[in-house]
Amino acid sequence: MIKHLISCYTFLLLGLNIYSQNNIISFNNNANTNENSAIRFFNDKGLEGIDVRFEFDGIYNKLIKANNNEYSLLDIKDFSYLKEVGKPALPAHNEIIAIPLGANISLRIEPSEIKVFENFLIYPALKPATDQYGASEPEFEIDEQFYNSDIVYPQKPVQIIDTLIIRGVNMLIVQICPLQYNPLKKEIYAHTSVSFSIDFKNADRFFDNEKTSQHFLNIVTNFALNGESILKENQNLTHKDVTAHS
Repeated sequence: MIKHLISCYTFLLLGLNIYSQNNIISFNNNANTNENSAIRFFNDKGLEGIDVRFEFDGIYNKLIKANNNEYSLLDIKDFSYLKEVGKPALPAHNEIIAIPLGANISLRIEPSEIKVFENFLIYPALKPATDQYGASEPEFEIDEQFYNSDIVYPQKPVQIIDTLIIRGVNMLIVQICPLQYNPLKKEIYAHTSVSFSIDFKNADRFFDNEKTSQHFLNIVTNFALNGESILKENQNLTHKDVTAHS
């Protein structure tokens, strides 16, 4: 396993009336200033797939007064937020995973320990702020019908939310949400860890030489979690090509 501190886009919180200090919600009853960090482990299995695990010690609870209520904006270091306007802005992080050409893909989520925290009113996601000079700040919006629903949001802690093709290489976008929420009961379901696997079947290569540039292959590790597998495939092809012409 390779251990990394995750990195992601930061979420800029603008125009909100945050009137109290951050409170740490500990998952292990040993609060400290670093407890809202996430640690990522992964095992790149090449054409067989990839195993990923996140571990969490706790979260920051930012208290926000809006719409005559006190809301919690829960924060995990280097995580972004779910962005469905009016629905709970829960911490979220996206991973990009390369897919072999023609592969069948499956997602497996491992069971995890869940801690339940009660009486939390989660701050809703707002429309994105614009960078235009003089533009007004996003208005407070809340989906009242959703907040009165007895549901769990999001439905799963890990979901494949999109697929794309970059320079001839197929990619998955996998979203990790360690906190789930029941808005009617005001309960948070916090996963102390999130483990999942993306499995590939019927896979024999990641890319087509004719459609993928050498420059792209050299930088693919900058954004694909399993980019090392693509680099190894490219190195093997280069070695074979050199051997064939020697």
